[in-house]
Amino acid sequence: MPLSLVESKEVPITSIEWGHHKKILAIAKIDKTIDIYDLDTSSEPENTLVHEYQKDINCMKWNPVCNKTLAVGCRFGVCLWDSNSWMEFLHTKNHFPVTSIEWSHNGDYFVTGSINDDAIVVWDFTTNKPTALKR
Repeated sequence: MPLSLVESKEVPITSIEWGHHKKILAIAKIDKTIDIYDLDTSSEPENTLVHEYQKDINCMKWNPVCNKTLAVGCRFGVCLWDSNSWMEFLHTKNHFPVTSIEWSHNGDYFVTGSINDDAIVVWDFTTNKPTALKR
């Protein structure tokens, strides 16, 4: 399917992320929404993720092991979405806005960075517990 069929509905895009295992595309927009596309089946969003904590989306990354978990860096922390559109909000003191996210190769951990914090935070995906690493 040509990507030209995917339109942003005239809302500015803040971040785009390809899935690792299928033609899954997440498009974050300035209106605090993320449209999820399955490009194998449709040029229309399969799902739209929205939550009041999901303000000022800066970055997002799919878990590399599966396309079922999306970590989204926002104004006050991380919105961690699962495939059932359930979201858990993760945050630590003084670590906002989240401007960078990267998953470990095995999907067990992800790290976040912030322009306002001297620490890099490592999150255990199983427990969602943070560990701060000073730079």
